[in-house]
Amino acid sequence: MNSLPITAEARGRYRVWCSATDRAFHRAEEALFSRRFAELSGNFLKCKGKGRERAAAHLCRLAERAGARPIERGRQRLRWAYLCTVDEGVFPLLMTVSPGDGGRHPWLIVFSTHALQRALMRAAPGLDLSGLVWSAIDNARRISIGFLLTRTTADRFRIAAGDGAFGAGMALTEVYGGREQPMIACETWLSRDQMSDIQEVEVVPEGQPGDRYEDAYEEFRRCWQIPMIERSRRELGRR
Repeated sequence: MNSLPITAEARGRYRVWCSATDRAFHRAEEALFSRRFAELSGNFLKCKGKGRERAAAHLCRLAERAGARPIERGRQRLRWAYLCTVDEGVFPLLMTVSPGDGGRHPWLIVFSTHALQRALMRAAPGLDLSGLVWSAIDNARRISIGFLLTRTTADRFRIAAGDGAFGAGMALTEVYGGREQPMIACETWLSRDQMSDIQEVEVVPEGQPGDRYEDAYEEFRRCWQIPMIERSRRELGRR
């Protein structure tokens, strides 16, 4: 498909969306890095039983009133996500309160400015860009590692989102402490009716439990190593 230049309308709509997203980011940061959040986090980590449940309930209300999206609520771990805008695009940040892996870091996927502007150009009028981004994030968590290893390549696959899919590849991003973290890098977006048969095949389906990208990513987060998908690629290459 020949790519037309990004229109002035799409760039304008994207700037407006980024401004709103940036304001939401600062609201979330203010809540998640407040003294109250720190106190409640301490209570959640040191208390047990009803005391921990009360702390969890207060933490969830504080975070979610500030616009952070709930990701996990367990007996020993709480997680929220929210979007961060940079010059090059947008990515989700994950905040975790847990005895073993607490803190904040980039999470799973990054969307280039070009990809999001293409979505504004190519989707039906009235596109909810935030909804599209969260749809892609939710789907990226569940994509099949087996499909990625056998049916696509790491530099060319697609993540379903809304009425289409983001064209994506795997990238290593440097995070805090100079460590490298794998991220799904979304570079463009097409609606389903704009895709060729080959592009349709590149859309990664949902995996079964144990075969989902977040299952491998969870292990990566614990040990800050190259995730299971890359280890599996090297093992396949040696056979």
